[in-house]
Amino acid sequence: MNKEKTSKLVKEFPRLLRKSAAHPSVLQLWGIEAGDGWYEIIHQLLTEIEAKAITAGISKRKWPRVLQIKEKFGILSFYIDISAFNAADLELVGKMISAATGKSTKTCEDCGAPGTLYRGGWWSVKCPECEAALRKKEMEHA
Repeated sequence: MNKEKTSKLVKEFPRLLRKSAAHPSVLQLWGIEAGDGWYEIIHQLLTEIEAKAITAGISKRKWPRVLQIKEKFGILSFYIDISAFNAADLELVGKMISAATGKSTKTCEDCGAPGTLYRGGWWSVKCPECEAALRKKEMEHA
């Protein structure tokens, strides 16, 4: 994800996306390893998790922390330390993450338009226009 969109998320969700000197996360080291097209999906997921943490009354000291956000096998992978949630809330947060993952399977990672999972050397979800642009670029560099 580009630096501007990543910075927007960090500013809006400073507790979920906080850094830790004692235990650096992959997110902290590499940033969000997904395309700009999934920004809205990630934003919605962070909004839902933060709201659940607030309604669950989780203390600042035990607040959940996102460890990694990336694309893996063409879909969104989201890793978070959610040990502070009780069992019922933990199940709900799991459903939130599953819903976001499901949305990513139908959303172009590059532009956010409706997309399809393309399987090749690198799996990715693309809209027809972004997939065509990628294939054209690959042909030019072959």
